[in-house]
Amino acid sequence: MDEVFMTPEINELLQQNYAFISGGHSPKGNLLITFPDCKVEVSLTDDQHKALLSYLVNAALDKDSGTKFSVVIDRRNSNWGVIKGLLHCVFDIYPGTELLEDVYLLQPSGFIQTLKFFFHQSNSIFQNQKLCTLYSLTELYKHVNPSQLTPDFGGELYYNNNDWMKHRQLVELLSQSFCQLNEDLNAATVRMVSGNQSEMTAGQIKGEIETLDGGLEQFKQRVEKSLADAGAEIVQLKTINGETLSSADIPPSSARHVSLVERVVAEMDASLSKYVLQHGKQKTTLERCFRARQFEEENNRWCAILDEHLLFLMNFNPIRDTAEEIKICWSELEKFNALAKDDFCKGEEFYKTWQNFLAEDSEESSVLPANRDLTVNKEEEDEGDDESGKSLIHDNRIEVSCQHYNEQLSLYNDQLQRGIELHSHIEQALKWQREGTEYLARNIPAPDAKKSVYEEEFDDIDIFISSVSFQNLTDNKYNDVMTPSVKVTVDDLIAKLGNILSSCRERRQQLRQLVENHEKMQSKSLVVSLESSVSSDVISATFSEDTDSLTSTEHVTCDSPTSTSSSSSLMSSEGLINNIDKLYLSTKMNREFSQLKPVMQTGTIRRKRGHVIQELIATERIYTSELLSIIEGYLQQFDNPELTGFIPDDLRQKHRILFGNIEDIHKFHAETFLKCLENCEPTLVGKCFTDHKTKFEMYGIYCQNKMQAEHLIEQMGNYTFFQVCQKRLGHRLPLSSYILKPIQRITKYHLLLRELIKMATSQQEKDDLGEAVESMLDVIKYVNNILHQVSITGFHGDLASQGRLLMQGSVDVWVGRRRDKKPDVRSKGHRRHAFLYEKLIMFCKKKEDQQPNEREIYLYKNSLSMSDIGLTEAPKGGDKRGFEIWCQGRTDIWMILAPTEEAKEDWVKEIKRVLFNQYVHHREASRKSVIERQGTSDSGQQKFISLPEH
Repeated sequence: MDEVFMTPEINELLQQNYAFISGGHSPKGNLLITFPDCKVEVSLTDDQHKALLSYLVNAALDKDSGTKFSVVIDRRNSNWGVIKGLLHCVFDIYPGTELLEDVYLLQPSGFIQTLKFFFHQSNSIFQNQKLCTLYSLTELYKHVNPSQLTPDFGGELYYNNNDWMKHRQLVELLSQSFCQLNEDLNAATVRMVSGNQSEMTAGQIKGEIETLDGGLEQFKQRVEKSLADAGAEIVQLKTINGETLSSADIPPSSARHVSLVERVVAEMDASLSKYVLQHGKQKTTLERCFRARQFEEENNRWCAILDEHLLFLMNFNPIRDTAEEIKICWSELEKFNALAKDDFCKGEEFYKTWQNFLAEDSEESSVLPANRDLTVNKEEEDEGDDESGKSLIHDNRIEVSCQHYNEQLSLYNDQLQRGIELHSHIEQALKWQREGTEYLARNIPAPDAKKSVYEEEFDDIDIFISSVSFQNLTDNKYNDVMTPSVKVTVDDLIAKLGNILSSCRERRQQLRQLVENHEKMQSKSLVVSLESSVSSDVISATFSEDTDSLTSTEHVTCDSPTSTSSSSSLMSSEGLINNIDKLYLSTKMNREFSQLKPVMQTGTIRRKRGHVIQELIATERIYTSELLSIIEGYLQQFDNPELTGFIPDDLRQKHRILFGNIEDIHKFHAETFLKCLENCEPTLVGKCFTDHKTKFEMYGIYCQNKMQAEHLIEQMGNYTFFQVCQKRLGHRLPLSSYILKPIQRITKYHLLLRELIKMATSQQEKDDLGEAVESMLDVIKYVNNILHQVSITGFHGDLASQGRLLMQGSVDVWVGRRRDKKPDVRSKGHRRHAFLYEKLIMFCKKKEDQQPNEREIYLYKNSLSMSDIGLTEAPKGGDKRGFEIWCQGRTDIWMILAPTEEAKEDWVKEIKRVLFNQYVHHREASRKSVIERQGTSDSGQQKFISLPEH
């Protein structure tokens, strides 16, 4: 196509007939560009010359035939100055100089102009080899046939400038129309092949097919209209002076335009054919993609349905705490399966249909074009075939989901079945525990009971011992169906059953001993009854010695004159012997039972102590497992990619405020304290607490975040993230209940230790346990102090640099500001909340008008450095609850009144301890200073710091 179109400026120059292309050729076949003789000189700029020549060359140039040009310039009536400028444009400015072969110049005629030529001919532009200077038309005819020249040059070639311009404009309009149409076709083809069907929905692809068909119809209509316009234009081009000529008779200038129109028509028809072919291929591809997308969208729908069911299974927790909960859970699972099973069956059926479609698609994919370029050649089509076969993805999510569902459902059913079995064994163990407790709660039969009673008790307890077994509870197949609390329950139950069995074995041994003693006593009584030679005095003496309860009327002597006959004497002797036998047996068994009683009492105490220790260990295990569940189920889930979408931005950076140092607390209890309890002797439990007292102070750090954590939970406790974590853990209570566990736990240790003190078997054990109780109370006190400390506001110093917080509490304060003048305690003092640190005592005012549930706020008022004060423990004439602290020189005296005398003693005790520690510290520092100055010499003055006044 031509690249230069007629502009208004060029149109004006052409109308002046300054230059034209008539269609004539030189003998060499070069197309002639004619510059006719202008009657009126036209002065053109270089740019105008360049634009005009470019237009004419492009209008006549046939790039495929290698067209070249010859220029005929008629300047017979001009001058050499004008000619010089024109030649400069032709030779130096004209853009197609390589296409120019000859320039024929008809030079000015006349004597003067001939003389001027001799002056100008030395100019380089006239030395150009392509220039041929002619004096007349006769000389021109020697170079160009007159038949190829227009009448202006005496030639025969027909040329009408107005017709040529009119025809040219028609050709250009048609060309522009074709260019626009071709661009639209190319753009449509690019859009057609560059569309990413993999990102389209079925509806979008269907719309694309409709758009494609509509576009084809529009292009066909446009092409048909353009072809009709081209036919009419060809007819117009062949009409000269109102007469339509044949193709052979039309002048060359018109023939050139006719050939251009015919070429445009041919190219337009080829472009349309190419587009129709591409359209057909693309439509086939889109139709297949439409079918595939329908399947894919249906596949995604089924995947979403199945994923929802799998999400239920993922969040389903078959591990429960009780058999009833497991049965309810199993019932829920069966109901769920009844609903979900139908969806999975339909999903599998659809998946089979989907696979059949993919198999058919794989067979048809080889006919699809690549559709990647406007000029698709055979090789590119072959390469595209391989890629198009991969356009559909073989999605096996439904198959995987069905397989995962069946496996997970089978696993849950198995876990629920084993859970029921486990709780059945737990019920049986609890039944054994109750039976064993009932056996042990029975009193041992009286010493004078019959042998059959002992034997019956012995048989009952022996049967019970033989029936108890731990094998089912310790089976490893139940490990994965135990919740932490159930595991602790099982461990505790095994421990308790072990203690019960141990006690039952002791009871059985006692019963065996009683049976044996009963048998021995019976044999001794039989020997006594057979000794007939025993005198009545001896019998009487023995009887009276062994039985203080018998009266004197029961004494019988042998030398009485009124004694009975020998038979009566024998009967009396037998009765006495029987009485002695019974009394002896009763006395003997009572004595042995009384000897056994302290041992039994000691065993009972040890069993009770063992139960308390087992309770301590069992609850410690539960507590440790609960801490771990909080860490793994909540804290670590902040880094879980699956739950990232559930965590709001305002919560993401605040999880450390919620959980504080709970990881350090869990590590201490799981790795240190629990192992110490499990491995220590029962008598050394107190040592486990006293040895780790400083470790328990980490609870103070945890409590510092308590207020902020509670406030955050009030604001964010209903966030979906916490609900998902709670559901996954199977917790009945929300997070707010679990973050209180550390505070609740630290306040219970001293209660269990006090129970152990009641069961201590030695004074050393009591002392150790008492010290452990004091340690735990100190920790509670420290934690309580920390909770109050975090409420201090207005203090601009660093509380951490003031040492340990020793005490805090409410007091009344009076201040005297003059030397030797004490505060007037008759006036009303200031109610303050005092905080005693190792380096500072601080006085704050409790904020008034606080809401009932609002945390207490302490407003800082003033403070004293502990290195600057002294203490008066009992001021003269003061209240027994009061004491004084004063600054050096007694310039300021602070009268402090505690709520009770006991509270005053606590304050005084702690202040004295701080002052004494300061004294020791200063004394040691002074000694070191003296040693540094004097070496090892003991001479010299030494500065002593006296104790503050007490």
